[in-house]
Amino acid sequence: AAAARLAEPDLLLAVGGSSTIDATKLMLLCLRHGITQTDELDAYRGFSTSDASLRPADESRWLRMVAVPTTLSAAEFTWFGGAYDARRRVKEPYGYPMMVPQAVILDPAITLATPLPLFLSTGMKAVDHAAERLASLNAEPFTDAVSMQSLRLLAGGLPRVSKDPTDLQARMDCQMGMAIAMTGPGAGVGVGASHAIGHVLGGHSGVAHGNTSCVLLPPVMRWNSPANGARQKLVSEALGRPGVDAATALAELIRRLDLPQRLRDVSVRREDFPAIAEKVLQDFAIRANPRTVTAPEQIVE
Repeated sequence: AAAARLAEPDLLLAVGGSSTIDATKLMLLCLRHGITQTDELDAYRGFSTSDASLRPADESRWLRMVAVPTTLSAAEFTWFGGAYDARRRVKEPYGYPMMVPQAVILDPAITLATPLPLFLSTGMKAVDHAAERLASLNAEPFTDAVSMQSLRLLAGGLPRVSKDPTDLQARMDCQMGMAIAMTGPGAGVGVGASHAIGHVLGGHSGVAHGNTSCVLLPPVMRWNSPANGARQKLVSEALGRPGVDAATALAELIRRLDLPQRLRDVSVRREDFPAIAEKVLQDFAIRANPRTVTAPEQIVE
């Protein structure tokens, strides 16, 4: 933010993954409010400081950004940014409508420089966006349509990229699958425990956001199945595995992409489970989980 302030820019351009894009969003927040110290961000933590359904009165006072994403995590499609609080070891959201990019440029060629495991693991984060919304008990016909199409594109595109990293059409299919999955939040359909625990694993244990989905999405689906088993059949169908339970279908895809499958694979320690579980209960995403979560012991399961 200090560097941008000195440059007196007309626009900020974010080229990179979601860490770069979220950082740029928070730079915009700092520039708008003259924030120069980390503690000054506390007043803007969470989503309660603005109404994203209204065009803000101070629109003209904001610098804007354009995003060119190189991964599939999809930060460029939201009006909030995640930032890591090193003191408390938690990832916090900071939101304001004017932080959303003015434009997003999807180009498969620019993703060729992205390390393949990073591209594929963030692809599983995109799968997570679609799968948790498709399995939601609050789903709408609109989100069903876009989530199923997203999963079809990603389930077809990710293995093709894994087999041939130069396949630009496969990369574009992944980008389009990622993008349309992010229309779900606009219909008011939230995600669930995979995202909530993933947010905490990132802050508490330093696990990359894409890898959190790899290790969490199948077991979360399995744990939720008593509450949303019928909805999960749609996930399996969209993945091209009708008749197979969603947890197994997702685990097969992750294994096929040679990505981490267990908490031990991403260096999460069992002794940290209680602290992680307590933090998860405070995460906004846990409230929309299909199976009600009220105690840390449920998270540890």
